[in-house]
Amino acid sequence: MKSYRRFLRFLKPYRGALAANIIGSTLFALLSSLSFYLVNPLLDVIAKLGPQSGSPANPLTSPAQNVHVTSWIEGIKESATAWIDTLIHGATPADTLMRLSLFIISAFVLKNIVKYISDILMAFISNGVIKDIRNALFEKLCSLSLGYFNGQKAGVLISRVTNDVTVLNDALAPLFSTLVHEPLQIIIFLGVLVAISPQLTLIAAATSIISLFVIRVLGKFIRRYSARIQDRLGDVTAALQEALANMRIIKAYSAERIETAKFSRHTSNHFRAGMKFWSISHLINPINEIFAITALVIVLFNGGHMVYAGHVQPTDLVTFIVMLFALMSPVATVAGLYAQVQRGMAAATEVSKIFDETPSVASGEKSVSSFSSAIELRNVSFSYANEPTLHSIDLHIPHGETIALVGPSGSGKSTLADLILRFYDPNKGEILFDGTNIREFDVSSYRKLFGVVTQESMLFNDTVRNNITYGLTNVSDDRVQEAARIANAEEFILRMPEKFNTLIGDRGTRLSGGERQRVAIARAVLRNPEILIFDEATSALDSESEYIVQQAIERLLANRTAIIIAHRLSTIQMADTIVVLEQGHIVQTGKHSELVQGTGLYRRLYEIQTGYNGTPQSEVIARQ
Repeated sequence: MKSYRRFLRFLKPYRGALAANIIGSTLFALLSSLSFYLVNPLLDVIAKLGPQSGSPANPLTSPAQNVHVTSWIEGIKESATAWIDTLIHGATPADTLMRLSLFIISAFVLKNIVKYISDILMAFISNGVIKDIRNALFEKLCSLSLGYFNGQKAGVLISRVTNDVTVLNDALAPLFSTLVHEPLQIIIFLGVLVAISPQLTLIAAATSIISLFVIRVLGKFIRRYSARIQDRLGDVTAALQEALANMRIIKAYSAERIETAKFSRHTSNHFRAGMKFWSISHLINPINEIFAITALVIVLFNGGHMVYAGHVQPTDLVTFIVMLFALMSPVATVAGLYAQVQRGMAAATEVSKIFDETPSVASGEKSVSSFSSAIELRNVSFSYANEPTLHSIDLHIPHGETIALVGPSGSGKSTLADLILRFYDPNKGEILFDGTNIREFDVSSYRKLFGVVTQESMLFNDTVRNNITYGLTNVSDDRVQEAARIANAEEFILRMPEKFNTLIGDRGTRLSGGERQRVAIARAVLRNPEILIFDEATSALDSESEYIVQQAIERLLANRTAIIIAHRLSTIQMADTIVVLEQGHIVQTGKHSELVQGTGLYRRLYEIQTGYNGTPQSEVIARQ
């Protein structure tokens, strides 16, 4: 219940609708009870329509003896009966029957109108709560640091936001509808039953109480298997998300059967967990019904003897049995709700885990809007999950210069850039921005100084324009077109059917690799960033596309600070400083002309890529 309580805050915006629903539920419970209680006057009226003379006395219809109003419940009963009698009493029995019929119709019509309004209010509350929880959960996920997502399956997180929130709401919403409406009916029905016969009510309750203990025992298993269902469904969603994201690879390697078998294993695990859950949860209603019918039979047996003894009116016994039978429905609903609530608790636990997460990168309070001096890394070390990635890095990046990071895969190039962007905080050392530790800056204002273009351009299933203006508002068309022109993207965009308003598909699949990169560069241009970071921005392109993108990059680098990560050394020869990393250490720094004449890692990489053997370029030309 602790997990549930934290979600009660999502009901605050719907307090008015909730109060109206509670009032409606109360009125519905009263009208339901009245509908069933009308059996009593109906039987009386029908009896009066029969032969009135010469009929032998019937012991079952003779008035009960020694019946006194001895309690306030009986007093309420007598008052209600008198009120109904006043409304339906006519000059003749036939007239009374007509009035009673109209009264019954009116009661049922009003009851269903109230129920309809209550159901609409509950739908408004329920769907609103789902929306608000999902929005809050997504906002929480967006606030978490990048490191959190490295250890999570995207499909599992999708399942938490979609399925788990729905399950949670399916359990949370009934707490304020079913647990208002049904218990009220139970209480009112019990009140009427007690008013008719406290003794019979006690007999019925004693017979049914055993089912409560059985249901409580089953609840432990229900919650356990419910948690398994949520986990298995997360695995299914993760497998689906991964397959859809990699469908090109699946097709290329003819791995359809492998992926189908993998997905089938996950759905089978979910199926087995679901069957265990449903096989136990569906025991509740049969158990509840068996004990309820047992109670009904025992009441019928004892009530019959009480009628013969003259302690209970025959019409009261019929009314008692009818209302006891009617009581089974709200009791069964509440009993079934127990399984639903248990399942909701499992979902609430999983959703709460996300809300309980704290960002590993805490935002500072200082706002920053410009870059004027240098970025400096002092003795910086970093590890992913206890795996050392960078070791004692010292690096100075002056304002206005282009720094290139090169080295073998896994040497720490992208990690170093991520630390500068403050996607992560170093385990040791500090990063200074114009002399201030970047931990002191507000993360949002700090990252606005950067423009980032990665190897895999992250585009959205939206228009070209909205992808270029992503993260910005109120951008003029002239600025968008200028950014596209600088990025060498305007020409191909204007050839598209809807030009800047053309939808580019999921992850930009309707564009070529070079076109996607140029849109990403245009997005960076539009932000007019102080510092640019290019992480393998051309490594996945063909020569022609690389040449066009490289032109755009060089145009963009003018008078800016830039950090370029590259495998292709031909793309970074113009850098002011080249930093060579190996196994998380800086092993060389210098200009291209200096490093290529040395004997270190940079020259080896350059020789592998170009066939260069150290012969001066002038001599090579002379020989040719």
